[in-house]
Amino acid sequence: PADIIHAEEALLEIALASQNVSLRLSHELPPEMISASPVGRALNEIISLTMNGEWQDAAAHLGSREHEKHDPKVSLILTKECSYQEEKIEKAVNECIAAIKKYFKEKKKSEVLNQLRNSTTPEEKQALLKQLQALA
Repeated sequence: PADIIHAEEALLEIALASQNVSLRLSHELPPEMISASPVGRALNEIISLTMNGEWQDAAAHLGSREHEKHDPKVSLILTKECSYQEEKIEKAVNECIAAIKKYFKEKKKSEVLNQLRNSTTPEEKQALLKQLQALA
């Protein structure tokens, strides 16, 4: 969805400019919630580098990777200055994280509902209903 793509692009841009934001993402956004798109993979890479204490090398690392697997959106984000004003970064990050978490939760609910429709044993149905309740 377009809003998730936009959220990941914004987070990538901000994470490249702010080690604190990148650290925050490592605590609040599990890798499985981030898409497998080129931007999503780049975002997960920055978060991973940050967790390893290598945030300062993230832009160079992504830049060299972009040389091999060119993606126009990632390249554009890597080459431009962060367009978010300092006082608006927190709000933008909060909104992006919330949008990604909401989308991931809805997607997970949909998967569990599909499994529930196809489940055959009462035990399986019970386990799936518990998963569904946890997502509510």
